[in-house]
Amino acid sequence: FFFLMIRRPPRSTQSRSSAASDVYKRQTQYREMAEVNLQKSLRIKYGSLNRIFKDYKSYQKEEEQQKAKVQKMKDEQKDSYDINKQEEVLEETQNMLPNCMTRLTDALRELESWLEENGEDPSLNESEDKPKAHDLISTVKEFINQLNEGTNQ
Repeated sequence: FFFLMIRRPPRSTQSRSSAASDVYKRQTQYREMAEVNLQKSLRIKYGSLNRIFKDYKSYQKEEEQQKAKVQKMKDEQKDSYDINKQEEVLEETQNMLPNCMTRLTDALRELESWLEENGEDPSLNESEDKPKAHDLISTVKEFINQLNEGTNQ
């Protein structure tokens, strides 16, 4: 036989004064959780932008290496099938760059707007991620401007 015991939850408050005390404790816990959530959110947005930025630079490097490889194969008059396959690989890499740039600008805008909304929060003043985020934003903006100047010339 199985017996199901139904227990009443323990009473956490015995009187009104301790009920007020519990409310105060919960308020401070919520504030602490909100501070942790802000810092965590900043860390996530910073990490996302940083990762996408590294991805873009990696695709650029891969594109340069692949162009050199294709050119070397053409110079050495390798088999046309092999050259075509390497050109396909180059094309795939080149197709990734616009998508990655879109993700980069989206992540940049998202981090900037998040910092505009939450940047003045006192809990973020002690965060080491806030100055890193501002540095990354300026680095990415400068990088995008250099790319745009390079394509306009």
